[in-house]
Amino acid sequence: MKIKLMGLLIMWLFLVVGCTDLHSSEKEKLADETVFTGTVEEVIPDSSILVKDFKDVENQADPDNQLVRLFRTTDVIFNEKDEPVKVTQLKKGDRVEVFLTTDYVVKETSPGQIDWEYIVKIRKRD
Repeated sequence: MKIKLMGLLIMWLFLVVGCTDLHSSEKEKLADETVFTGTVEEVIPDSSILVKDFKDVENQADPDNQLVRLFRTTDVIFNEKDEPVKVTQLKKGDRVEVFLTTDYVVKETSPGQIDWEYIVKIRKRD
């Protein structure tokens, strides 16, 4: 009886694990990010990207003309298809989406500064 019960329990576990949403971790990851939009103002390869009109997509009441400098952005730049793009492919005037961790910190300087550890991804919009 115990063997049958264990067999049923193991089969149930395989069924539950096999039917889980494989994309749930991706959805959770997106929930752990804050998305901003803006326009590239300046690119300094191997250093930083200056973004103007930096706005939280969830809070369009953000003031216009906010400038933010994003540091050490070498490996986090992608195109709309989420293919890696070199920082040198970004030009002044390019529209971007910036994905930050929810615990991001903007240093209160002029312009504001966001360090690499808070930058999840920068997506160039075509």
